[in-house]
Amino acid sequence: MKNYILIHGGWHGKWVFDKIAPSLAKNPNTSVVALDLPGHFTNFGNYDFRDVNLKLYVDFVSDFITTNKLYHSYLVGHSMAGIVISQVGQNIPEYIDKLIYLSAFIPSNNGSLVDEEKKAKFPSVALNIKIDKKNCSIIIDKTKIKELFYHNCKEHDINFALSHIQDQPLLPFIDKASLGDNFSKLHKVYIECLQDQAIHIEDQRRMNSICDKIVSIDTDHSPFFSSCDELVEILGNEHNQNDII
Repeated sequence: MKNYILIHGGWHGKWVFDKIAPSLAKNPNTSVVALDLPGHFTNFGNYDFRDVNLKLYVDFVSDFITTNKLYHSYLVGHSMAGIVISQVGQNIPEYIDKLIYLSAFIPSNNGSLVDEEKKAKFPSVALNIKIDKKNCSIIIDKTKIKELFYHNCKEHDINFALSHIQDQPLLPFIDKASLGDNFSKLHKVYIECLQDQAIHIEDQRRMNSICDKIVSIDTDHSPFFSSCDELVEILGNEHNQNDII
């Protein structure tokens, strides 16, 4: 059994995977679960943002995997969640077969998402946010969301997403990852999005150079809406290859 654990990015929730999870689960011997990180969607009102940090994200995912004994897991992290899956892989490598980055941030050791964003050749999201220090949150300019995240998506998917977008806890963006040999030894796949306006392709490629395999989709930052069939095929192929690349 291969266990796909799908982790959403900033401002989003597990709802981003509603269209792909059922199709991916049709693969033989495959289980698929999408999680809401602490402070997001179904967990939105359950946490004070001042208590939501990277460790809480990581422990939440790690505890879910270990409690349910989900060995042979494929951790799929979109955007911000690349930081999360990297640290989970470092912490519980015995449960993880692959880290799959979906147009995602990959941190350096002792680096954060903000550190990676500072290296960006083409910063975009960082130019369209406000920091609410009192509430420990990041507020994104909703007039820019379609351009940043969904410009190849259909209108009904954009409207659905806009109705679900929320403020983002601040601390997970600035907390540092602590990565070492466990992370280095894990098999890493990167799905790059060629038309991405949130993490431009040049910046994806700066980070994905450490990955063992890179696959491209000619779409925006949200292929779970804009290129569902192609994304499901790519993810399913990772199972079919039985970890032999």
